Amino acid sequence: MSNGLPISLELPQEFLEEEVRCGALVPSKLKKIWAVELDLLNVFTNVCARHGIRFQVFAGTLLGAVRHKGFIPWDDDLDICMDRSNFEKLCRVPEGEFPEPYFLQTFFTEKAFYCPFARFRNSKTTAVISGTGDIKSNHGIYMDVYIMDGVPSSRLMRWMHSRTMDLLSMIISELQDQEKIPQTFFSKLIRCLRPLFSLIGCSRFVLLHMRVISFFSRKASMLAPVSFGMAFAGRYCITRGELSESILMEFENLRVPVAKCWDDVLRRLYGDYMKYPAAAQRGKWHEGQITFDPDTPYTEWLKRQSNKT
Repeated sequence: MSNGLPISLELPQEFLEEEVRCGALVPSKLKKIWAVELDLLNVFTNVCARHGIRFQVFAGTLLGAVRHKGFIPWDDDLDICMDRSNFEKLCRVPEGEFPEPYFLQTFFTEKAFYCPFARFRNSKTTAVISGTGDIKSNHGIYMDVYIMDGVPSSRLMRWMHSRTMDLLSMIISELQDQEKIPQTFFSKLIRCLRPLFSLIGCSRFVLLHMRVISFFSRKASMLAPVSFGMAFAGRYCITRGELSESILMEFENLRVPVAKCWDDVLRRLYGDYMKYPAAAQRGKWHEGQITFDPDTPYTEWLKRQSNKT
């Protein structure tokens, strides 16, 4: 425990105090969330160093490192990325490298959880994403670990790739009962074929989905989290060369790997990235989507919510 939080990273007590950054109020609760996330990043970095796994901070975390030397004052998460080969190395890391309360959440470590990337969580905290509270999985505060896969070069191949991923994703969602899929011809067909798909097994569909996602990863020059769709991938992308060359940059009290050509990456992602968004738009992407409690284990938090109903 450090600063009363279930973390091992030593932080000065004043780090948790409310402050104003860039004209924005950063309340003490958000500072606690940051502390948990910094601890996750520190533990993850140390494990990756021991196993020769390469990653970079990405998206808003890269922007925060460059523009704020830490968190964007109105942000509440951490994003890192790595290519498929490094992610496969990560999945082979012995379980003992992530002792309680740390948990690397993938479909292989928790069958109730499936999304086409990973989350690194602190099990003694709470971060419940809206609509997921009844899924029996780990809901601790997390750091997203995005897998950068190859983007097909032709428009036709991107369309075919995207449609195949969508179809497999719908089958997996139906088998896991995680969400209502839209009522379309294909969704009705998938529901009718569910007994057959159940015999094949969800795990096989997950493996097939991953193979499809990563189909272009060895040769494509542009990499992105393609499973989110080609519109997303078209913006949140990085070249193979940019992902392979890193430098260290200050991020709060840590030093984190960023793309050596970070200016090129940020201009592609955000355009004029040094310009702040309008005050009304700051932090809107997560507003109302995640319930945080850095002081309470998610198991206890969920139990309290269950008792209320």
